[in-house]
Amino acid sequence: MENGNGTSGADGGAAHISPYCGDMLVDLHDVYVHYHGYASLLVCAFGSVANVLNIAVLTRKEMVSPTNAILTGLAVADLLVMVEYVPFAYHMYLRPTNYPRADRFSYNWSLFVLLHSDFSQAFHTISIWLTVTLAVWSLSSFQKNQFFYMVVTQKRITVNTRNFQKIAQFFLLAFEV
Repeated sequence: MENGNGTSGADGGAAHISPYCGDMLVDLHDVYVHYHGYASLLVCAFGSVANVLNIAVLTRKEMVSPTNAILTGLAVADLLVMVEYVPFAYHMYLRPTNYPRADRFSYNWSLFVLLHSDFSQAFHTISIWLTVTLAVWSLSSFQKNQFFYMVVTQKRITVNTRNFQKIAQFFLLAFEV
């Protein structure tokens, strides 16, 4: 007889096989899974409001600067990830347990999960690279190196933003089903 982890007992019965990560993490998962949906919705709600406020402040006319453009992009990317995670968290963690299995794992839901995985990975990656860009930008302000002054200018940021949009469109179209 096969166990849940793809193994079977020596006598054909269900022998207990400890998972690779250990029983303690499995027990922690069993407790935390009941709270994750609520915690993630709380984090997404707070983070979405905070990112909308960041966008509102950083896009004001008197706040226009290359650094604030990077921070605005970071806020937009994080906002998109959080807003998109809400339906996933609701469906996976907050739906009633008696919700029909056919509806819980429908074809439309599988398409959403495919979109969710591509979308969240793309915008997490964008967020990471904007953070790296911000770190390089900060480094350039501390090091008075002529190379950094040539590379990091407002015009260059605009050109890179256009190139970034073209690259993002390419990846979104490439992963389209």
